[in-house]
Amino acid sequence: MKTLTLQSDNFKQGLHVLEDDSLAPLGSARKMQNCIISDRGGITPRPGTIVLGDYNDSDYAVRGLYNFRKSKSNPDILLKAYDDELEYFHPTLLEWAKLKDGFTQDQEMDFTYSLVNTDNDDFTYFNNRYEEYQRWSGALTQLSAALVGGELAVPVDTVLTTQVYESQTATSNSTTTVTITNEDIIWSTDMYKNFYIYFPSSGKIRAITANTADTLTFTALLLAPGNVAFEIRQLAFPLTGEIIYNGTSIEYTALDVATEFPVLSAHAADDNAPVAVIPTEYIAAPRGNRIDVLRGRVYVGRVRSAISRDSDGDLQGSTQAGSIFVSHLLDPTTFTFAAGRIAGEGDIINVAYGGGDITDIQGFEDQMAIYKEDYIELVKYTEDVNDTALRTPLKTGVGSVGRVIKGTDDHYFMTKDKKYTSLGRVRLKDTTPQTENFAYPIKRLLDTYGNDNFNGIEYNNRLISSHKTEGTAQNDVMMIYNQKTKSFEGVWSLGANNFDVYTPSGASTAELIYGESNGANTWKMFQSRKSDVRGTDVLPYTAIWQSNFFNALPIKSNFQALNSIAIEGYIAPNTTYTYKLFKDFETESSFSFDFSGLNDDLISGTKDIGKFFGGLPMGMQPMGTIGKLEDDGRRRFSFLIYFPYIYGQYFSSSFTSTGVDYDWEVIRIAYGLKEDVSTKVIRTKAT
Repeated sequence: MKTLTLQSDNFKQGLHVLEDDSLAPLGSARKMQNCIISDRGGITPRPGTIVLGDYNDSDYAVRGLYNFRKSKSNPDILLKAYDDELEYFHPTLLEWAKLKDGFTQDQEMDFTYSLVNTDNDDFTYFNNRYEEYQRWSGALTQLSAALVGGELAVPVDTVLTTQVYESQTATSNSTTTVTITNEDIIWSTDMYKNFYIYFPSSGKIRAITANTADTLTFTALLLAPGNVAFEIRQLAFPLTGEIIYNGTSIEYTALDVATEFPVLSAHAADDNAPVAVIPTEYIAAPRGNRIDVLRGRVYVGRVRSAISRDSDGDLQGSTQAGSIFVSHLLDPTTFTFAAGRIAGEGDIINVAYGGGDITDIQGFEDQMAIYKEDYIELVKYTEDVNDTALRTPLKTGVGSVGRVIKGTDDHYFMTKDKKYTSLGRVRLKDTTPQTENFAYPIKRLLDTYGNDNFNGIEYNNRLISSHKTEGTAQNDVMMIYNQKTKSFEGVWSLGANNFDVYTPSGASTAELIYGESNGANTWKMFQSRKSDVRGTDVLPYTAIWQSNFFNALPIKSNFQALNSIAIEGYIAPNTTYTYKLFKDFETESSFSFDFSGLNDDLISGTKDIGKFFGGLPMGMQPMGTIGKLEDDGRRRFSFLIYFPYIYGQYFSSSFTSTGVDYDWEVIRIAYGLKEDVSTKVIRTKAT
């Protein structure tokens, strides 16, 4: 008997859902659920996810997620909005805490940042269209003792930032000055003005009002500090203001020492409870939930209400959801402009084309890209004496139906007619019209999805986007596009509203996170386990990969036969997957078996695994190999299994697993086709 071997190992073709799947490339998939293309080009279940912090059982979805990346070596601070709450993830305590509540319920919130501004500090700016435009400095600490309530001070670890700019010892002092004698230290005049001097021996802090080459002048102490050690630092918190701990806010008076907030009457809380400064509101700023920053200006879109000027230059209220409001240069809290606007002032960009609301705004190189459903425009200020907004309209009739994925070199989005495209492709539409929809191989699948809450992120050479399957109210799947292989890695059964990248305090590697579309939790993605972990609960998921049908027909026949399958890959202990062979577009398999990585099975050749490795009379010699346990906890395997002839023209293979930590990878499939005998069957219908 002659056997023709047909090998399939080009799994990097990814998902192809074409009009005729028998014409798809060999190795491509017609179904790819909760799978991923491995680094070596095989197929394997997707990485797992882990809930960040304690599980939150609220039914409200995460409607805003943002990683506040502060400068000066400060740790990242995550923010999430859900229900009427805004919470932050304390980078030291690793727990979620309330920052503010009372927002309009279940409204989408957007965030941006400003690290260069007239306030000389880092801030994040945010809004949900309904409440006031707000900003937050990210000032955090924690209680250093328990409170029963009624105390006149709230004890904390520190109100100072971690950076120490100078650490010296005074050689002379007064209630308002310290002087040093150090030939190696010469200060420039007023270089530390508006910094703070901190005396560790007493805990006192005072604002520096001036300095010479060797002397610091500061606001008065009651007693001279003595010739003691001191540090030059900065306040993390405002000198006076409002903080929140244990879910309740409280005002404090002028800071006197570095380890407490003076208050009229503290409320109760446990030791180590997180403490944060309250965000500041700006009632005159526009209320919109599409916000981005570019070259020192904040742009606000999808505005529900704002203040603008009428044709006579007089102030008026406005509702301009189709316009973009622009802040002053280096002043993200002020959007005003005179009747005759001058350079550096705020502005309003009226986007009349396309109709409807702004769907997103995102910086693109040195321009701001403004998106509507049927229109895209690029805006850039001249930054000269005229400071004029230069506007470049792109192809009319093309826009984004939802949010935009901001990639390294491009913007990616879904159009109203369900094309997955990019800003670069739209700009080239007239010259290369066929390149507009790079998701054409999965067009039939995308045609079934809802994209009104489309969102996504570019991460490690992948585009990850969120969609709704037919009949669902919330996003319930993610689509994965591999930018290296230029192919789709399939659909993950994870519902997300938003994404960001977060580096935990002390970690060197950033992690991808997403906010739930059906709950109030955030999850870390691309974890090493092949399970979804929610606190102490380890949740299984089902991974399915099925190839497109390929035509196995020789030239001289209209039916072919398969009599063997060879599979090569990797498998971990306590893992089982099911292999199935389908023919002629049938939904019921013609042949199937389970392959297990149980240690006992592999070593002793028992159960079903025995017939692959010669444990049963079917094989006089082992028909497979199994390697040792490798560093990643898996074994390399290959096997060949024979079965009675299965006649057909088109064939498809599938691998399925459902369980906790099921870890397998298939890198090669080979089909044994019957070559010397073919069966001719008349396919003309008899009359």
